[in-house]
Amino acid sequence: MKKEARVYTSYRKLRKQHTKRIIKNCKGNRPSRQRKLAFFSKNRYTRFMESVVTKEVAAALKKIPRTIPDTICAELFRAKRVFVWGIGRSGMIGKMFAMRLRHLGIESWFVDEPICPPFAKNDLLFVFSKTGKKKMLMQPVAVAKREKMRIVGISSPDTPLLKRVHVPLPVTLPSSKQFGGSLFEQCLLLTLETCIERYRSMRRISFNAMERNHANWE
Repeated sequence: MKKEARVYTSYRKLRKQHTKRIIKNCKGNRPSRQRKLAFFSKNRYTRFMESVVTKEVAAALKKIPRTIPDTICAELFRAKRVFVWGIGRSGMIGKMFAMRLRHLGIESWFVDEPICPPFAKNDLLFVFSKTGKKKMLMQPVAVAKREKMRIVGISSPDTPLLKRVHVPLPVTLPSSKQFGGSLFEQCLLLTLETCIERYRSMRRISFNAMERNHANWE
């Protein structure tokens, strides 16, 4: 049985035990769903998973090369415009990265937005993906190579994506008890946030300057 299956089985067993305890405490009257959820949110399993997430992220970050922020900043310095691409949750984190680049004064775009302009020479493309093999992921990469753009990829080691980019940045992560690629996405977010702070520090960009590039219609 896989780790995820064992954890989920333990989760169901623990939840059933707690439900029985609630019913017993209610003297036979069946409790409401809200009361069940409120009670269960405080149980040992929830605390256990909270601890697992923080410990996994802390352990995984130690395995990520410390040279990644400097490598990304070097690519940002030479780029005319920046495009960001990713699918699913990795894409959402990519959008957050593109937003912060705008705050730093860098012209940045997320690839699948309707107003995204065409690729051109001297532009830079970031691609983020844990598996790095989906066909939909590769189309912008192919176009970027045709237009002679620089491409930076962050993915698991030896993925098809890293074989097609100019700057492959493999990330080796330990096994995780979380669902899907959650650990990769959490580490990707923190790594990109570190890159933003490194670039800001190197360029000596103040928070006031970033604030002027922030949306003012909110």
